[in-house]
Parts: sequence; structure tokens; C-alpha cells
Amino acid sequence: MQNGRSARKVIAVASLDPWIDALHGKSVLSLLINLAVSCNSHILLFISSRLPTKKISLNTISVYRIGLDPNIPLISYVKYLLIALRHLLRIKLDLMIIDLPSLPLYLVYRYLMRRKILRPLIMILSRPVNIVGLRGFLQLVYFRFLLFIGTRIAWKITAISPYETLEFSRWSGSNINRFIVLPSILGNIFENSNLLRLDSKELRKMREEISNNIPDESIIFLYYGALDASRGVVELTKMFIRYTCNESNKKHNMYLVLIGEGDASKHILEITQQNKCKNVIFLGRQPYHKMPYYIVASDVVFVAFPFSMDWMYQVPTKLLEAMALGKVIIVTTQPGIMWTLSDYPYVCKMRRFTYEEFSRAMNCALEVLRQKKLKSVDDIIQVIERTVYSRFSAHELAKKLCKLIRTYIENSSYEI
Repeated sequence: MQNGRSARKVIAVASLDPWIDALHGKSVLSLLINLAVSCNSHILLFISSRLPTKKISLNTISVYRIGLDPNIPLISYVKYLLIALRHLLRIKLDLMIIDLPSLPLYLVYRYLMRRKILRPLIMILSRPVNIVGLRGFLQLVYFRFLLFIGTRIAWKITAISPYETLEFSRWSGSNINRFIVLPSILGNIFENSNLLRLDSKELRKMREEISNNIPDESIIFLYYGALDASRGVVELTKMFIRYTCNESNKKHNMYLVLIGEGDASKHILEITQQNKCKNVIFLGRQPYHKMPYYIVASDVVFVAFPFSMDWMYQVPTKLLEAMALGKVIIVTTQPGIMWTLSDYPYVCKMRRFTYEEFSRAMNCALEVLRQKKLKSVDDIIQVIERTVYSRFSAHELAKKLCKLIRTYIENSSYEI
């Protein structure tokens, strides 16, 4: 590596979280690609996967996908370390970006290189949720232990929202300045304002893809994502049926579309079949690339969770996606969700996960829908650009992260 500031930097990113296999993995990859461009750098990504080991080379990033078997965690962990080290020891790095489980990789690399190396940036993309039983308790203890160690080693640690920085600071006993906010990332396929300009014929075609049995003037409510009981989707479905089957509300012709799969799928399917109003449509798992079209074809999106600690500080990706397509959204008022919304105007809030609050939010959504129809598409796009694109797009987040990294590298004295 040359010493000049204009030289191309080399950044290694290591993650034992197989996010590359997940639906939203492309968003994280897009962030890293944009980071490489913004920082005039080449990124080496070492990422665990359930798919076979493979190297994928792009212009600014080399992806080493390391196939691991979750059924043999210790052997898989050693395999991951050995493959990553085999490549890293041939290279002089400017910076390492790692997740918490990859801390040993950084420590071993630093020891074997036998030279001063910058402290790493630790990027936390997931944390234990739905803590149940001994296994869940041990996962949480392990996460907190790694967080405690990480704060003693890292330059900075990311958190998904300002509220999570407070929580991590309290858990680790570290100064809050040790943490930076790196929220969920808006996927590129949702950053498409042209979808808001579709004519009525195109929208009708999209709605027909959901179901041919939905009348043209109906109002479609959408819930998508993991259909797990811990997320409250069963209760939400029951509340929707109760509200829409009320005689005074039938005139609005409301339908609920459920997309996804999870441990509550079977229960939801039973509820759907028993629903006398026949206004709940269960589509199951759908291709990720179709989600922007399902959202556009809908009128209101649910991003509502029970008020448990699991969801207090989250920045749900589907909230960004619904905002990016200008939808009316019914949300619960957890701090992470409220921070994400900022001043986004097309929102109705449930302050408790109860039928009374749900009913109020549904009434609100019908009124906001009426008012939103009076807005021009250009007005709605301006709102989206201000509240979503400028805060959560991969391009904008990469620029902000690059500025921090440049300042850190240029102001640090080290040999590498």
C-alpha cells in the first residue's frame, strides 16, 4: 500500500452473519459497493453462507462467500477463520470492518502481522431477538460479552438507531461516543419514484395479480415479512377481521393481504379460512423483486409490533420500503420506528397493541388516504426524497460512513 492519501485504500469486511443469503442482503452489499466508490477503495468481503464457497469479483469489491454448515458450528468457525486469514495475510490493509463474532479474526490477524494496525469498525447488523428459554438466554449473554470486548478494541461500533446506541452504551459500560448510527438500508429496487406514476390501468393489473376477486374500488391493506407469532401478526389479523366485519365499516370494502412465511403461517391460514367476511388473502412467500409492485398495488401497509424489548429499537426495513413508495402506514410507536419516520406525513399510530388503538389507527388511515389523494405525485416524491432517500439510501449512507473512515485513517498515525 502506498503512503499517499490519493492511493486506493484496501478495506476488509468480515461477517459471520450470513446476511448475503437473506432477502435484504443485496441492500448491505449495495452499501459496501457504494462505500468502495466513495472512499476510492477496494473492499474484500469475507461472508459466511449456507451456499457453497465461491469467490465473486466485481469492480470495487471481491466477495469471498464461505460456505458453512450451521450443524457443526465449531468446525465451521475454524474453517471461516482459516479461509479469511489465508487471503488477509497476503495483504496490507487500511482498515477492517467486522461483526462481533469476527473479533477473533481481527485479533489473530493483528498478532500474525506483527505490526501496528488501526482499530476496527464493528458493524452490528443483527442482534438476538425473541429471547426464549436457556438457548435464547445464552445467546443474549454471548452477545453482551462480545459487545463488552468489542468496545475495548474497536474504533467505533454501529447501532441501528440512536436509542440502540444508548442501550449498547449501558450494556457495555462504554461512552456513547464509541457508537455511531448506521440504520437499515433501503434496497435499490425500492428507490424508484417512477412506480408512483403508474396509471390506473397498470395499477389495476397489479391488483389483479394479488387476486381477481378484489373489486376495483376496494382498499388493500398489506402486511409482509416474517409471519412469526412473536411479531403479533396473528393478533393483527384478528383485529383486522373484527374491524372490517363490523357493519359500519363494510362499506369501505377493505382487504388484508398477507405475504411471507413463519411459525404462525398455519394459524393465519386457519383464521383466513374461517373468516366469514372473506377479506383476508394469504399469498405466502413471494419473490423479493416483486415486493415493490405489491406495495404499490396496496393502499396501506402495516408495520406494527407488540411492545416487547425485541422491537423497541428496531428500524424495520419494510418501513423504509413503504415510505419510499409513498404509502399510508399504520405503525406502533416504538422509539426506533418513530425515529425512522421523522416527519413522514402519511402515518397513523397505535400507541398500544390493542383493538381500541387498532380501530383508531384504521379510522385515521381512511382519512389520511382521502387527504393523500388530493396531493400531486410530485409533492409525494419530494416528501420521499427528504424523509427516505436522503437518510436511508445505500448511496447516502455510504457517503456519510466514508467521511468518518477517511477522517479516521488520515488522522491516525500507524504503519501498515
